[in-house]
Order: sequence, then C-alpha cells, then structure tokens
Amino acid sequence: MKTSKISYILIGGLLLLILLINVFVWSQSDFLEKLKPVELYEEQNMELREHVLLLEFDRIRIEDASNILLSLQDFYYENGAFPDLLEELKEKKYIRASIRLVDPETSQPYFYHNRGDDFVFCVWLSDTVKGVNTGECSSDPSENELLQQQRDQEEPRPPRMEESRVEIIGDAPVNVREEPNADSKILSRAQPGDVFVRIEQRGSWYHIVIDGDLKGWVHGDYAQVVVGE
Repeated sequence: MKTSKISYILIGGLLLLILLINVFVWSQSDFLEKLKPVELYEEQNMELREHVLLLEFDRIRIEDASNILLSLQDFYYENGAFPDLLEELKEKKYIRASIRLVDPETSQPYFYHNRGDDFVFCVWLSDTVKGVNTGECSSDPSENELLQQQRDQEEPRPPRMEESRVEIIGDAPVNVREEPNADSKILSRAQPGDVFVRIEQRGSWYHIVIDGDLKGWVHGDYAQVVVGE
C-alpha cells in the first residue's frame, strides 16, 4: 500500500514537472513574439534613414545645379558663348572652387553638352531628372556618360570667342581703350572696316587684339562681330 502511494506521488510530481516545463516554454515563446515589433521598428528606422539620406543628396544636387546654371549664364553674357566643359567655369573663376561639378553620391560628373546656341545639362535626382533640355538625357546616368564621351569625340565644337572677329563700323575712327569703360586710357584708334581678333566680351565691350601682344577694348556701338572669317 505504501509503495502504491509513493508511485502516485512520483507520477503526480512528474506530471507537475512536465506542466511547469510546458508553461515555461510557452512563456518564452510569447516573449519572443513580443520582440518582433522591436525588429520591425529597427527595419523601418533603417528605411527612414536611407530615405533621409536620399533627400539630402537631392538637396545637394539641386543646390549644385542652381550654382552651375547661374555661372553658365554669367559666362555667356561675358563671352557670347557657352563653355565647352563645366571645368572652364572654375578655371575662369565664374564659379567658386568649392562648388561641386560631380554628383555627391556617385562622384560622376554632371552631364553637360554645349550645342552652340544652347546646351544640355542634367542632374539625376532620386526620382526624376532636372536641368536644361533634359529630353536629350537618358534616365540612366551611366548611359549619358558614354553619350557625352561619344559627342566629345565626334561633334565639332561651335566657334569659340577667340575664333571670332570684330569689325569696326561707322564713318569715323573709334577709340580702343585700356579697360572696358569710357574713362579708360586710349591705346589706339581703329578705322572703319578694320577687323580684329576678339578675345572676350564684357557687357557691351569687346576685348580685341590690336597688334601682337597689345590688346584693348572697343564699345559694341562701334563694332560688329564677324564669326568664322
């Protein structure tokens, strides 16, 4: 009889132990389930950080594009032509040295192509393309890099400022001055019909080669540009 009671006690204890083990396993499983929202939060947080980074890249690209377009405008007003390369904007100090000419994310140059009378300029944002004459640009930036290399090799450049000339017009001699203003020193006097190589333009003034290393300025009221002669 005592043996039978001991057996019942052992069996009961074993059943209780099994029950406790099951309860523990269930509680641990429930705890792990509760951890899943934390993992989901971390994943969403990572996606948010990536989105914020893309927006920051886009902000930089838009800022770069604004600076470059303003510099292209200034370059054209003073030279009567667009630069062959964006690097000329820095070389001739139309844009600060700190301004980027390359994409902040990929470090690839922004797409630019001088078409003579106008130009193509493209900046790729995270979801679209912005710039000037963007219809000439592919949606894939890598394709445009190859396209620009091909155009540089195949297409002749439009006449540059130094390739054009200025002809003196009117019925009287014209003063050629040291600086582009009416109060500047007179270096020489040009006769109607005289033709000079034009170096650059500042507003209404043309910078010309008078003779050899001697250079001066004539006002646009007394001269006209002759391209390609």
